[in-house]
Amino acid sequence: MYVKKIVFENYGPIHRFAIDLSLDDGGRPKLVVLVGQNGAGKSLVLSGILESLIEAKRQAYQVLPEVPKDEYFRLQKKDYIRAGQDYSYLEVQIGEGDGVAKLLEVVRQGAYEAFQAKYPAAEYPHLQINDQYFQESGFHKVATVPKTVQDSIKKQVSLYFPYFRYEPPAWLNPAAGPRMETRLNMYGQSTESIVKTNIVRGIESWILDLILDMELYEKHLIPVPGLPEQHAQVAQLFIGYRGRNATTRDLLNQLLTGIYRAKDPTVTAARIGISSKAGRRVSILVARGATEELLAPTISHLSSGELMAFSIGATILREHDQLNSGPAEALADISGITLIDEADLHLHIRFQKEVLPSLFRLFPKVQFIVTTHSPFFLLGLSQAGDIPHTIYELPHGEILAAEDFVEFRQAYDTFIQREQQFKDAYDGVTAHLKNLQRPLVITEGSTDWKHMKSALTRLRANGEYLDLDFEFHEYTDGNMGDASLRSMCEQFSKVRQLRRVVFIFDRDDPRIVQAMEDGAVGFRDWGNNVLSFCIPKPAQREQYQKITIESYYTDGELRTPDPATGYRLVFSNEIQKIIETSLTHKGASVVKVQLRAAPVEAEEFDKAVYDQDAESIVDAAGSRVAHSKTVFAERVASATPPFRNFDLANFHPLFDRLRQVLTAQH
Repeated sequence: MYVKKIVFENYGPIHRFAIDLSLDDGGRPKLVVLVGQNGAGKSLVLSGILESLIEAKRQAYQVLPEVPKDEYFRLQKKDYIRAGQDYSYLEVQIGEGDGVAKLLEVVRQGAYEAFQAKYPAAEYPHLQINDQYFQESGFHKVATVPKTVQDSIKKQVSLYFPYFRYEPPAWLNPAAGPRMETRLNMYGQSTESIVKTNIVRGIESWILDLILDMELYEKHLIPVPGLPEQHAQVAQLFIGYRGRNATTRDLLNQLLTGIYRAKDPTVTAARIGISSKAGRRVSILVARGATEELLAPTISHLSSGELMAFSIGATILREHDQLNSGPAEALADISGITLIDEADLHLHIRFQKEVLPSLFRLFPKVQFIVTTHSPFFLLGLSQAGDIPHTIYELPHGEILAAEDFVEFRQAYDTFIQREQQFKDAYDGVTAHLKNLQRPLVITEGSTDWKHMKSALTRLRANGEYLDLDFEFHEYTDGNMGDASLRSMCEQFSKVRQLRRVVFIFDRDDPRIVQAMEDGAVGFRDWGNNVLSFCIPKPAQREQYQKITIESYYTDGELRTPDPATGYRLVFSNEIQKIIETSLTHKGASVVKVQLRAAPVEAEEFDKAVYDQDAESIVDAAGSRVAHSKTVFAERVASATPPFRNFDLANFHPLFDRLRQVLTAQH
């Protein structure tokens, strides 16, 4: 049983979205991915499919958990008619073999007679609704469900995971753990809702039930060889488990193994475990070769990505187990329809790209229809090669092609490279701390510590700040932006540090200032010997908004030309970007960064040193004029004339603040 056709006309932001869904050459349903900006209609499409599933289920059961008898799950509203139109139309077909169930919804504005005249039967046969209720109210909804589909929906998986699928209710006591469930199966009554929320808790309770039944009823025992017959019932040899619960347990372990191998190819197996009876919970273990380790004492200890993938896969398996008298022999045997709103929810981009496609690969006979905002998930699908899928961009329904993902690949590579740079920097700081006997100061950027160290050296030569006893973490390569430095600060604060660690940030982002210092004392104590603050404003820059370490020098000092090259630092209000047409690149536009004849005075208090592409800044004649902040810092640190005699008065508030932080009492 699969969705065969979806038609939306004039529905919310959608003008017309009509697709026919077929199986691939191997008989597998294609993964349907809906993308688009917020408000493009992705969730509306899922809601229409969900409604068709519930209406099909209504005719198979007398009582539904999704909705009371004689009420619709999803309300029709004239508000959903697309702006400027006078009707909305929805059609969803679900079928198996020759049997096709159809949900049809039409909502009309205006008088019925005028509507019929505007949309004649010859051109608009799908709008010809003649029942009295539609004539009077403008609403029409009807579902036709053949017996074959009614029978299928009782056995095949039908699931909808909303975007709030993980959140437990606000009133739930966190101490209330999962419990064994008692279930009553009543004829004509469905006990399982298609809509799945708080799925983690439901999965854990089901697994505990599964293991209990396996232990009670599925132990396979044989007589001990050579034992007298009268002792055969007393002493038996346990050789494993046999039964539907044992089979389902094995499939759960296959699911876990597939998820973890997609994340880490060195994993050879993964399995569920059960903790002792005191607070009994489901745990997760992974093996690499012959070595097995406890990964999570409970499934709630898994990362959000691991928990998401496992919970959705396990819910599919649970649904099949509860709908059928016999277990699936393999994950590939499970069939049905699964809708997931925001499939990438809570996932790190590596999970989006690698694990999420692997989850869908494990269930080749399940038709997944999902929404996503993640280009990295789309990239993973594009690169997988063995997952039949089509990506539709709403509200217009265009199909996205593989070449649309080139920029995503570049973005992904950039992100992973930056993540590795952060890891390398974090490991470098950790190694530095192991051999350190003094406090460690870590600054934002690769140049801040050079300026601070150079200034402190000169001030100490004059007898100042001799009491400051600490070390800088001297970045030799790479850079540490404020977001990465904040993450590092937060990570180090989770563990007690033997030496005081101080993180120093620029004062150019109000969000960082708010997060990294307490305005009342001028710094933030994170606990565990970790503190942070933002560099103080120098008196000469009181009205300026973007304070970086270069702000401690005068504008004249910052504009000092390098004698070797003639280049200097430039400010953001000194440059202009000019778009030109390239004659060598087929008329493509290029951007030239040119030095202005004079700074823009209106931008004075918002200016900052311009460092993005210093080597490309040219004057009116086309000659290069600028060097980078790195070059400037090197000249200052090496005391290269004329950079050696800069005024250091503005550094006093910075080192006074650092002294306060280093001597602060916990």
